[in-house]
Formats: sequence, C-alpha cells, structure tokens
Amino acid sequence: MAPVDILCKMAEANVNKGSEKCNKVLQIDELLCFLCNNLGKVPKTNLMSVVSNFYEVDEIVAAKKSLFSFADSLQLDGLPRNIIRKAGDNKRRLDVDDIYNLMVQLDQLKVTLPVYVASDLTRIPPINPSEADVCALAVNMGHLRTEISSMASLSSKVDTMMTQFDEFRKFVDEKLTQLPTTVSSSSVQLAAETAAGAQSTSVAGATWSSVAAALRDADDKGTFELVTDKKRNRRASAQHQVLRNQVVTKMFTGAKSAEGNKVVAVPRPLVAFVGRLHLDTTEQDLTEWLAEGGIHDVKCRKLTAKNGHIFKTAAFRVACDQKYSSLFYDESVWPAGCELRDWFFKNNATSATS
Repeated sequence: MAPVDILCKMAEANVNKGSEKCNKVLQIDELLCFLCNNLGKVPKTNLMSVVSNFYEVDEIVAAKKSLFSFADSLQLDGLPRNIIRKAGDNKRRLDVDDIYNLMVQLDQLKVTLPVYVASDLTRIPPINPSEADVCALAVNMGHLRTEISSMASLSSKVDTMMTQFDEFRKFVDEKLTQLPTTVSSSSVQLAAETAAGAQSTSVAGATWSSVAAALRDADDKGTFELVTDKKRNRRASAQHQVLRNQVVTKMFTGAKSAEGNKVVAVPRPLVAFVGRLHLDTTEQDLTEWLAEGGIHDVKCRKLTAKNGHIFKTAAFRVACDQKYSSLFYDESVWPAGCELRDWFFKNNATSATS
C-alpha cells in the first residue's frame, strides 16, 4: 500500500474516533513537512541554511505558493503578501525567509495548518538541522564538482580549436610554398643593396619610395606595383579648387567730402551693447552721462528680459555717430565696471536663404 493511502486510512480512523485531528487536511509537501516538524526546535539560521541548500528553487517556490495560498484563504489582517522574488543568488534564501516568517505569524495567531506530509523521503534532508554547516559543505562540494566538469569540457574545446588552428597553419604554409619565388637579376641586385644599407632610412642617397619605384621599373613581369594614396590626392585637389574659387574681398570707408554733390553717403552709426549697469539706471541717465563725456545725439534703449528671465543688472543698446568713435571706445568715458562690446547684427537674408 502506498504511503499516501496509509495516511488517508489514518485520517479516516481519526474521524471515526471523533478526534480533533478530523478537521485537519493532509497535503503532500516535503519542504513544509520538514519545516513544520523543526519549527521552534532549532535556531532559525540553521533551519534556513538546511532548507535553502537542500531544496531546489522550483520546490521552494511551489512550497511558498502553497503556504501563501492557504494564508490568503483565511482572510486575516496583518499577514504578509506573497512577494515574487527575482532570479538571483539570494532568491532561495529570501523565499525560505518569507516561508519561515509566515509560519511563525500563523503559529502566533494559533492557526491550524494543514498536515504537511512527505511522499518522497529522499526529499527530506538526511541530517539534523543542527548540522547545517555539514549540509552546506556537501552542497558546495556538489557545485564545485559541476564547475570542475564544465572547466574540463572547456579545456577539451580549447584543445580541439588548437588542433584545427595547427591544421590551418599547415594549409597556409603549403599554399605559400606554391607561390612563384623567381625575380629578375636586377631586382635581386637592388634588394641586396637595400639590405646592405638597412641601418639607414635611405640607400645611396635615395629614399625608400625611390627604391620601391626602382624595384617596379626593374621588374619585367609586373609583379610590383606602386601604391598611391588616392584619398589624399583627391582631398588635396579639392582644397586647391576651393582656394582658387575664393574671392578676396576688402572693405573700407570713403573719405571724400560730398558737399554740393548728389551722391551723399549715409554713415553707419556706432552701435554697442552696454551692460553691468545698476538696475535702476534709465535711458535718460545714460544719455546725460555720455553727453557730459562729449558724446551727443546718443540713442539709448534699455533692454528688457524675455521668456520669463529676470535681469539683475541693466543693459542698453547704445548708438551714436561715427565721429564720436574715439570717445565711444575710450574706457575713461564709461562708468567703472560696466561692459561694452559691438552690437551683433544677424544677417536675416542669409539665414532665410539657407
């Protein structure tokens, strides 16, 4: 008779006797059976070490799912939820820790657990939980044997690859021996002269490029070919073409008086950006300051912040006649600490065309 049938018969006998055990449910789970029979008898560390090292990941996950499903059916407050642990080195230990903690809480709540039984006694750790270190050592030895076996397999693959490499090298050597090795006598003589002067970068005053050219000219069968850098030649030619197409431009300002003539020039005003002034400075204040310095007819426009920005200092666009250029660019005319630079004009026509 199978072990399960025997357990069922024992349960039926308990029912007939009216025992309290008649309300318990039998459930096959070797891991939970081992835990229930050792819970509270041995330290948690030893118990968890034995379980996490003896049972496979699938067995631990199945036992955890079964116990948490039973706990969910009780609908009790305060019980932990089933956390699905990610695969990793600590998955076994964390899942076993979750099972242990839930068992402790159910025991504290006086919950009657199902009767967990074992149908396969080989899946019960054969040692006492107090001997957890011995169990862990045995499991580690098993893992070590597996790794050594993998290394032996890898070594065999390396030996196979080395054998194939040797065969390939022999094949290449055979093909090289079949290549023609005869050259003209002039080529041999020039090569000997080159070897004699190998300690210097030239042979009889000739550069290596001239030596290569001589070898090519002395070769009757056309074995040698002079290689040139085509990309470099194309790049140099393109740069030369760009330089030829460039037009040299020169800009100047006319100086002849236009009085009494119809052709009158409109001089470009001096325009500059003036910054780092006090925030309370006004356009009138700056105009009066420059007038005291000898710069008249100045147009000042205070710049305002855009896009939500806030200026901590005042900035202006200042324009005046070209005749004040010497004073305009004189540092002594401007307040100490302010900054002045030429105004930058964007070429809108060029931008629109591009």
